[in-house]
Amino acid sequence: THQGATFGDYIANRYGSNARLPQFVRGEHVPTLALINPHSGARAGRDILEIARVTPYYQDRFFNIVDVVRDMYRGGLLDV
Repeated sequence: THQGATFGDYIANRYGSNARLPQFVRGEHVPTLALINPHSGARAGRDILEIARVTPYYQDRFFNIVDVVRDMYRGGLLDV
């Protein structure tokens, strides 16, 4: 569940409803992997994770660190 100001089914994001992370350009940008706490920084982590989920490239590279730690078992998120 998300916490924050809600308007119907929409959850407010401090960066705006159309916010996206910059397009990743292979060979120009450094590959990114992020473990973000959604409860940190006045819950700004939640907003950043929401943006990453709808932005290509970052969808599979930004993770909720709480979920990662919770899934520390064989076959969990840390099993590569």
